Amino acid sequence: MALQFDQQLATLSGTVSVEEAETLATWLKEQMVATNPLGVAMADCEHVHAAVLQTLLALKPRLHSEPKAPLLRQVLSHHLDTATD
Repeated sequence: MALQFDQQLATLSGTVSVEEAETLATWLKEQMVATNPLGVAMADCEHVHAAVLQTLLALKPRLHSEPKAPLLRQVLSHHLDTATD
């Protein structure tokens, strides 16, 4: 599965498709309402659909691990805070 959740972290792996963008957006919004720290782990993420990228850029979760793809890593690292813990 390309998208998995635990209490405070969404893990994106492999290829994350357009069908998963809404699920990710809903989870991130629920975390924001609950004032939970939210974040995404992308160390095993190879590709995201543009809708997923737009979701990440709009909702700005903390980046717990960066994707390996250079362009995706560059875009996200310039727009999302990186977790230091």
